[in-house]
Amino acid sequence: MVVESVIVAVIVAFCAVFSAWRLMSIRMRLKALDALSMLPGISNLRRRTLARLSGGGGCGSCQAATKTFNANGRSANQKPAAPHR
Repeated sequence: MVVESVIVAVIVAFCAVFSAWRLMSIRMRLKALDALSMLPGISNLRRRTLARLSGGGGCGSCQAATKTFNANGRSANQKPAAPHR
């Protein structure tokens, strides 16, 4: 029973850390990695995080982020104001 509780506690702790990591901004992730820089393997994780920031998947690299918007145009999801006749 004790072993089961320990395993569940480890799984819950891992899930909490993973969720917090995924919800953090890139800037907060880099600050956390700087604070943990004395641990082995952190430099590789920092390099991958910086790669995401510099265009390897960060905001602005996808097609939807670079799409230009027309202020006068109607959205494709917007219904027309008047019914069709």
